Amino acid sequence: MVYELRLRGHEIASRGVYALGGATRLRYPRTYSELKSYARRHPSHNARRALRKIESAVSESGWMRVKRSGGESLEVFYRSTTEVFNEVANAVLGIQFEPGPGNSLIARWEFRFPVEDIILNLLHRRYPLRRLVLLTSKKAFIRDGCGVRMEKLASSRRWSGVAGTSRIYRSEASGS
Repeated sequence: MVYELRLRGHEIASRGVYALGGATRLRYPRTYSELKSYARRHPSHNARRALRKIESAVSESGWMRVKRSGGESLEVFYRSTTEVFNEVANAVLGIQFEPGPGNSLIARWEFRFPVEDIILNLLHRRYPLRRLVLLTSKKAFIRDGCGVRMEKLASSRRWSGVAGTSRIYRSEASGS
């Protein structure tokens, strides 16, 4: 039985290279460690249980044997990896930044999985000299030259007066 990652959304087909979207070069995970890094971001109990089973089987007999043997745990492992990877791919392709104060770019996006740091690191390749601010409902993730950091927001109104966020917080800026 063969399992593979299935991408929902945009896909760019190139000869010999399976990559996504423009300058970011988001590559499909191929190795066990890449797959595992995405699967660890999935919060469901079934995904975590399957990951533990897969990790113990890989430590006993190796990834290639586990991959060939198949099973329900491997299917859940691939499904959870695919869900997380699809969210990363859709965010990388869909996030549109607006100019902010100074040398920053600001965008708003909601996530199902905790992948903000992955996405900001990938988008930093597209805008290497800019500070990237990614706003969620209660947090701001900031990627600058020192890496990714998180700031809790007491209110999203903090960013509403910043140039470039009028479209992001349209209802709050207009008072409705």
